Amino acid sequence: FMERLTRQAPENVAFVIGSRSLPDLQLGKLRVLGDVFEIGPDDLRFASSEAEAFFNDKLGLSVSSGTVETLCSRTEGWAAGLQLASLSLSAAHAPETVIGNFTGANRNVADFLMGEVFLELPPAIAKFLLYSSIFERFSAEACRAVMRAADAEAAITEIETRNLFLVPLDEERRWFRFHHLFRDFLSREMERREPEMIAPLHLAAAEWFGERKMLTEAIGHALAAGDQARAAVFVENNALDLIAQCQLLYVRQLLALLPRKLIDQRIRLQLVVLWLAVHSSQPEIAQQTLSNARKLVETGPTDSNDPGTMTGTTIEAELVVLAAAVHSTLEQFDQARDTALAALRVIAPDAWFMEGATANVIGYNLYALGDLEGARAAIDAARRAHERSGSLLGVTIANCYMAVIERSAGRLPAAERLLRNAIIEARARIGANSYAEALAGTLLAELAYETNASGEALTLVENLGPQIEGAAVIVYPLASVPTYARVLQLTGRTEAALDMLERVYQRVHGTVYRRLASMIVHDRIRVLLDQNRIAEARALLAEHRGEGTEASVVITTANEFEFFAEGRLLTAEKSYAAAVGVFDALLERTKDSGRMRRHILALILRAKAASAAHDQREADRNLLNALRLAQPSGFIRSFVDEGRPVVEGLMRLRAAQAKTDPA
Repeated sequence: FMERLTRQAPENVAFVIGSRSLPDLQLGKLRVLGDVFEIGPDDLRFASSEAEAFFNDKLGLSVSSGTVETLCSRTEGWAAGLQLASLSLSAAHAPETVIGNFTGANRNVADFLMGEVFLELPPAIAKFLLYSSIFERFSAEACRAVMRAADAEAAITEIETRNLFLVPLDEERRWFRFHHLFRDFLSREMERREPEMIAPLHLAAAEWFGERKMLTEAIGHALAAGDQARAAVFVENNALDLIAQCQLLYVRQLLALLPRKLIDQRIRLQLVVLWLAVHSSQPEIAQQTLSNARKLVETGPTDSNDPGTMTGTTIEAELVVLAAAVHSTLEQFDQARDTALAALRVIAPDAWFMEGATANVIGYNLYALGDLEGARAAIDAARRAHERSGSLLGVTIANCYMAVIERSAGRLPAAERLLRNAIIEARARIGANSYAEALAGTLLAELAYETNASGEALTLVENLGPQIEGAAVIVYPLASVPTYARVLQLTGRTEAALDMLERVYQRVHGTVYRRLASMIVHDRIRVLLDQNRIAEARALLAEHRGEGTEASVVITTANEFEFFAEGRLLTAEKSYAAAVGVFDALLERTKDSGRMRRHILALILRAKAASAAHDQREADRNLLNALRLAQPSGFIRSFVDEGRPVVEGLMRLRAAQAKTDPA
């Protein structure tokens, strides 16, 4: 009748149809012809400002803006829901308490939904609604498998046609959820009518989502069914594969869904926590978790030969690999190297991820101990193993470590190629702004700055700044933090640079990151001396070292940058002979180590000290040696950042070269 009426009506007649369900018209055709104007639930939804006007202006209530925001979120702007909420608010002395408890189980809401909606439904649709209320989101496929609803598509179509508070979640209308209040109501009705079906439905849903690697939903349903062990298994069986593909944040989110006690009691969950800790600069958590994991093996039902978190490994082998990584995180370089070498002997031949992770630990710690060639060989082995394992994280870390080695050796172009290729691969495999890209990007920022591409360096550090400062990036906060500060200083934000260095220093001082603390102190002193704040810089170094600290007498890997800072200070204090002595010691230490970058810095600073002492010949000799080493790789900022004496020295050398070689 309605179809015939609208088709045969005169052109000057318009119809207004109001209905909970869609009218039985050819709506698709009418939409194409532009002959229908639809006002749907989204158009009728109250905005916060409208809800506030409704409560306070129309009804005369005194409801705060924050409370209105919360209520709009709970009701999703549903006008009837807001009206029903007002009934409770008008009788309440504490609106916040009412809002906090306002759900679909609220008496006014439940009575309305029962009388106006639920009791009018066919039994089959009512049952479908009750059973599907276990889902936070669902599809026809999920409903068919979990609820054994063969006609799921038809049921969803009818629910949508009846406008039964169904919210589509994608353009294809494959995934849906219920309005929050309606789902609350349905869940309460399900508990009242068929409580014995709730757990089996949740378990079936957990399995369905788990098979499709939709782990957040799988874990949520397993926990809702009361099966904590099943929820744990979803994490244990998938976490390391996800970590291997740089999904560290996702794994953290999955762990956060589980009860803390459950995590502490299951050995494989402890292994997952360990993998996250060693990849996130969390030495204390790593050390504590390793200790707890070993206790679980000693006292628990788990055998050390049981499978680990990745196919082909045992718990014992995985613990040895992780112990090496924990030593590395604690900057215990000798122990890390030795433990990792021992781990290689217990790893299964085809456990490529474990082999690659172990080789990366060996390579990094050999680098830290000054064995650049040994480090290079280990990192090559790590990269080959991770390429076979398919791990983006492992390959990225290997490329970043190799870039660090190349940079230290003064081969900046080789380091840059490695990092840019790592970023290209990360974007191709998992998209932009990934953890893998951040790893390579923090190092690339430092190279870009050194080669005077300050615009790119600024973009990189601004985008990655929070991760750099939070030490969330595993490979080299040691390089990234000073780079961030130098870019800030270069762009006129000197105080911001000092503030950032101070914040990071306070975070790492007194921790295992002695090298990072030493490097940051050096850069803070460099910035202060640029402003002629000599006394402040001297006090800073004294405070860092502490009174009578024996470690400050001998140059070590951990405190090397303190001596660069000491030499700078002695030069500023006009103690030139003492400054030259410090720089000579640093030159002797770095000349045969393969760490060309540090050697170049020592030469530049020695030249600067000689220039301040008016020994121009010695200054030019050191500067020329530095230039010969640095020029092939494109070092620029290491020279320019040292200010006028070095820049004038470079100009003098250039003029002298022009006289001897006019061509």
